[in-house]
Amino acid sequence: MSQERGRSGNGRFALGAVAGVATGVVLVIGALSLVPAKSAAQRPGGSPSASPSTAVVAVSSMPGASTSVGGLATPASGSWIALIRWMPKTSFTLEQASEYATTRSTPQLTAVVVDTDLVQLKGGKSGQYAIVVVGLASMAEATSTCEALKLTPGPMCGRYQIG
Repeated sequence: MSQERGRSGNGRFALGAVAGVATGVVLVIGALSLVPAKSAAQRPGGSPSASPSTAVVAVSSMPGASTSVGGLATPASGSWIALIRWMPKTSFTLEQASEYATTRSTPQLTAVVVDTDLVQLKGGKSGQYAIVVVGLASMAEATSTCEALKLTPGPMCGRYQIG
């Protein structure tokens, strides 16, 4: 009887080990898919081959990160952003907004473009291209991001949660 119980326990252990390894593999693949690939312009000795509108929208690798569709970032619902600048869609093109986002990016923080008609910012404006840093976990993290960009949180750098 104890031998049967031992075999049964070994089977459950093996099944649990396989399930654990499979879960780990899925999590690692998921995490790696969030890491943005470096463009040719970011690699040492590389040269940019794409226009600014196609080379701009890299996605943050932080939790709550966004996806990119048609040159626009789509942050995850519930995540926070640090807003660098509003650009009215009536006055600016997506290409101009993308170029501006490129100029505001740093090696540590990537600025992206969000269309506020497609992504709801709690308390934000519609009809705008928002130049933002995405994937922030809290208002405190958004505040820190503003400070890292040398912008005063509030008047110069908005903090919004994605609705």
